[in-house]
Amino acid sequence: MHAFAFLYVRDQIHQAGYYVDVDTSDKTIQKKVRQAQMAQYNYILVVGEEEVQNGQVSVRVTDKGDVTVMSMEGLLQHFKDQVEAFH
Repeated sequence: MHAFAFLYVRDQIHQAGYYVDVDTSDKTIQKKVRQAQMAQYNYILVVGEEEVQNGQVSVRVTDKGDVTVMSMEGLLQHFKDQVEAFH
């Protein structure tokens, strides 16, 4: 896994004005997702080899449990739409 992929995703989300945390530990993906669920993160993003190759992120919404694959542009637009709908 390329560290720049994590940094790119983190930086893009942060620069758009959202809080983001990254787990780069050597735990399994399942353990990382479970820990994020227990910490009650609203969104859990997974950036694996396939996502890196396709320029995408896998997105899990905490209260829905389903996984959607999105481009970074699509993800940031989704966040923007959610914030606008909230106001």
